[in-house]
Amino acid sequence: MKNTGPGHAFKVLYASANGSVQTGDMIWGLIPNDGSRSSPHRLPADEGFSVSPHYKMFNARSETVYEKVSFARYIRSGQTCIFAVDGYYEWHSQPNQQAKKKKQPYFVRSRDLRQPLLLAGIYARVKTGRKNEGGEDEMISTFAVLTADAQSQYAWLHPRQPLMIPDLELARAWLINSNPRNVLKEIEAVGKESTLLWDKLSVYPVTTKMNDARYQGDDCATEIKLKKVRSLQSFFSPGTAHDRIETGDESKSATKKENKSKRKCSSGGIESFFTRGKDRKPKTVTSWQCSSCTYVHSGSEKISYLACEICGSPRKVADSPSAKKPKTVR
Repeated sequence: MKNTGPGHAFKVLYASANGSVQTGDMIWGLIPNDGSRSSPHRLPADEGFSVSPHYKMFNARSETVYEKVSFARYIRSGQTCIFAVDGYYEWHSQPNQQAKKKKQPYFVRSRDLRQPLLLAGIYARVKTGRKNEGGEDEMISTFAVLTADAQSQYAWLHPRQPLMIPDLELARAWLINSNPRNVLKEIEAVGKESTLLWDKLSVYPVTTKMNDARYQGDDCATEIKLKKVRSLQSFFSPGTAHDRIETGDESKSATKKENKSKRKCSSGGIESFFTRGKDRKPKTVTSWQCSSCTYVHSGSEKISYLACEICGSPRKVADSPSAKKPKTVR
């Protein structure tokens, strides 16, 4: 799997003049206007090429695509396309992650590895401002991917996401329909139904090497296990002040048996330091941990939350403690 982004050429689906669907090479990052002889558009193979400012328009909001001058003329003229990809990357900061640290990259793909994601887009074909060897105007084809508000269960990752076409029937309609506006509304409507498309997606963390756009390793789309780092609040919850902190496959703590022999107040957490008397038992506070971002919700108020306070993910049965034996934060 190749790691590529804006400013690179891709195979894109579009409709020809006779209405047939075909593929063509286009550069990701829509250029809406012709270049000039004094200021030509640079191609990726040109010396001194940079994605910005030439190809910085790589996304277009589906809600305003008909209003923006740069995009409206192309979608109104039916210059729609489909960008078929194995998946795409998104970056997210963990709730307890320091601002100076790099964001964690995630990969979004179909659960069916044979099924690519079909992203709706628009394209333009303009003059670069130069002449080719035959003395004719050199042309360049570029495209932008439409985006929409993220579906609720993925909003924790990013507030926006590519506009995905759920089936081949809508895909064909997007390419050859004379009125893309109606098809766009239908795609957006389907996108809000989680059971039709979003449950078919797989979202997982990948190596932070992906923070370098030049990285081309074989593990570009390989799932990794995130390191578990406690939030500040967890240190003020019973049973956590001295318990172990796991970091990936490494463990910084001794076994439970060793912990008990070295300290007698661990199960009470920070409250045990203010407890007097040998017979007084430390308080046990029930809690639940979000399975999406691993944030721990503790206390009498947060134990009743039906959604994660941090990422907004709905609370699942597996997140809740046992009804018979309340779970302490470890």
